[in-house]
Amino acid sequence: MANGRVCTGYSHPMAASYAASAGTVTYTDPFIIARGVSVDISLTTSSGTSFYADNSAQETSPGKFVSGTVTLTNDDPLPGIAKKIYGLPEEKTLTMTGSTTVKYQGYGEQASYPYLGVGFIVRFQQDGVESFVPVVLTKVRFSAPNTSRETQGEEMSYQTTTLTGTMALDDGTDKNWKFVFDEQTTEAAAVAVLEKFLGKAS
Repeated sequence: MANGRVCTGYSHPMAASYAASAGTVTYTDPFIIARGVSVDISLTTSSGTSFYADNSAQETSPGKFVSGTVTLTNDDPLPGIAKKIYGLPEEKTLTMTGSTTVKYQGYGEQASYPYLGVGFIVRFQQDGVESFVPVVLTKVRFSAPNTSRETQGEEMSYQTTTLTGTMALDDGTDKNWKFVFDEQTTEAAAVAVLEKFLGKAS
């Protein structure tokens, strides 16, 4: 058996409401963010230190997690999902001619930008066999979204949305920033692990 495995895919970006009390973290109301295209995690760590003796480094201490940024590229989250991601206020209503109404969503100072647990599935292949690994980033707060759109040319251009979140250590007693779960044999089983951990009601 090979000693390593190759990543072949990414899917099912998911989030859940985050809460912590007395060193215990809980997640509730998990939801799929959108259809996932890619995920990028960039970490900031403290500087490591070394003890030098006999003209060389004899002991070292590694840098530790300080903060991080997660960037999710996906299709557009639906309005109800965007409301959860950014903590948006209730929609307002515009009355049109003939008493027809149209709802509209405000993005501004009323947004609360909640902390969330964020999970996703990474697909691997080893010796021709696929496996699916659930991953959870324990405490994330997304920023106001950047938007880029372009008109259609001669051919259809599929456009994506980028969500950027700031990662932090959670408020549990162990102060984790990420959990990686056992390999699952199917994607459905990996999704079930994420949903269970992120607080889906039985």
